[in-house]
Order: sequence, then structure tokens, then C-alpha cells
Amino acid sequence: MTKHRIIGALQVINKYNNGQPDAFTSEDLELLSALANQVAFAIEKAQLYEELRETFYATIHALTETVEKRDIMTAGHTRRVTKYCMAIGKELSLSSKDMVNLKLASLLHDIGKIAVSDEILNNSSKLSYSEQHILKMHPLYGAEILSHIKSLKDVVPSVKHHHELFNGSGYPDRLRGDEIPLYARIISVADAFDLFIYQKGISRDEAIKEIKEKIWIEYDGEIVNGFLRALKKIDERSEI
Repeated sequence: MTKHRIIGALQVINKYNNGQPDAFTSEDLELLSALANQVAFAIEKAQLYEELRETFYATIHALTETVEKRDIMTAGHTRRVTKYCMAIGKELSLSSKDMVNLKLASLLHDIGKIAVSDEILNNSSKLSYSEQHILKMHPLYGAEILSHIKSLKDVVPSVKHHHELFNGSGYPDRLRGDEIPLYARIISVADAFDLFIYQKGISRDEAIKEIKEKIWIEYDGEIVNGFLRALKKIDERSEI
């Protein structure tokens, strides 16, 4: 029982003592009652953990939806990038822990856009230098926002550096190669592919060509190759 509610039953049968059938005693009942209480506590804890986990992911999705409703230029972008990142992660045989962190990082990679004005986010014309500078601050804003959440400490670096490029020409810190966090390198490829299609308006094949031409220049070649393998396995009819 937990909180005066029965959540299950512990059944014991066929007690033996030195190979012979034996009767249960009051001591057995006391021991089994203690065991049942521990089991009840473990089950309740697991249920609470699952509820917290569901609440956590619901909050993450709510935050990303908030950004996407403000940034009409890239509607659906986060969901698509996350889908591509998960596919790349599988091709790279990432651990289950890495897959969870990659999912969180990809879902939250643009969260810093919450701090960017609607006028800049939804400006369909060429941005001025100062507007570009403000927009390029969104990885730093995102990292700052998420730095206050202890459970996201492994995600913050990738949110901050998802616009770094392999040759060191990206931002905000001009990191290069393996200096760039793994999740950020994965997001960079998925992010670019999606923006080529949905923001620049080029075809899927042209987007692939653009990325392949920049292997080991802007993008990690191993990750690009994993992405290309993943694309072949993605059913386009289910693509978001």
C-alpha cells in the first residue's frame, strides 16, 4: 500500500524448509510486509519519476512552440531538425544517454530566439548589420536561459555552439573541429539542411549538394555521411 491505496499484491507460495514443505509464520508475514512496503515505495517513486519526466518534456515542447509561433519564417523547423538529429544519432550509434541529450539539445537549439524581437525574426528582407548581430546572439541567449536548469547542463554547450563551423568561421566563439560539442556538430548539419529547403527554397537534392560541398569545411564529414545514410532511411511520406 502507498498513501492508503492498494497498488498491488505480493504473493508467496510453497514454503520449504530443508527441502520439506513448511508453514508460514508470523515472522515470515512481518518480513514480507516490510518487503511489500519497499516495493510499494519503489513503484510510487517510479511513477512519480515518469510523471516528472512527462511534465519536463511537455514544458520543453511548450517552450519550442512559443519560439516557433513567434518565428513564422521557420514554422515546424525545430521538429524537423530534431527528427534529423535523432536519425543521425542512430547512424552514429550514439549511447542512449547521448540520444536523450541530443534530443533535448535539438529541441532547444533556437530557444534563445525568445529574446529576439518579432521585427527581426519575421523580417523577410535583408537584415542590417546590427540586426544580424542581434540575431546571432540567440545561441548565447539560449545558453544563458538554460544554464539555470541543472538537468540541462550537458545540453547548454551545444545550444551555445550550434552555429559554429568546422573550419572555425562560425559563431559565437569561432570554435573549430572537435572543439565544437558533438551535439552541436550534429545540429549544425540538420539545421542547415532544413533552412536550405524551407528558408532558401531550394530543392532537397540541391540542399544535399550544398552540404556535401562543405564537408570538412563547414560540417563534420563523419556526421554528414551519417546524415546522408539516415536520409535514405527516412520515409518522406512521414516527414514533418
